[in-house]
Amino acid sequence: MCTRQEQLNAAQTKNELLVVARPFLIEQNWTAYSADQHATWSELVRRCMPQLRQYACQEYLDGFEQIGLREDSIPDLAAVSSKLEPRTGWNSTPVSGYLPADAFFEMLAARRFPTTITLRDRSSLECWSTSFPSPRCSQCCMRSNPSSKSMKRRRKRNGAWAKRFIESQTL
Repeated sequence: MCTRQEQLNAAQTKNELLVVARPFLIEQNWTAYSADQHATWSELVRRCMPQLRQYACQEYLDGFEQIGLREDSIPDLAAVSSKLEPRTGWNSTPVSGYLPADAFFEMLAARRFPTTITLRDRSSLECWSTSFPSPRCSQCCMRSNPSSKSMKRRRKRNGAWAKRFIESQTL
């Protein structure tokens, strides 16, 4: 088993290969998360797990455990990646937030899954209701609604960019 420093060094070496995404790469200081932030994560997972257990495939549920995700604490991405990468060749890479399409697809092409490390506060959990989302979340839901015009335009633009990016890569 690798030490945490060895995990971070391996991740840093891979980060150096990214060009477009490099400005968005950050470090996760897992020890800086507060008890309240871990409790918020735990509440979110507690609310989502019944639906996941009902609808997700068994491979997803097995993977949740196999890569070290826990219901009681925010994932330590270095530890998650140390279990994920040997199994899949992918790792979970901390990023500062939303990525432009070219940075996002560059990371995917490098088998690096961009993962934000920012956890919203407890008041935003109302969006994760087991029933219909609250009115406060309607704007967020509309932006992610696959039938919305803006989402269709974004998918079309990003799909065309991804195709060009993949075709430009030499294997």
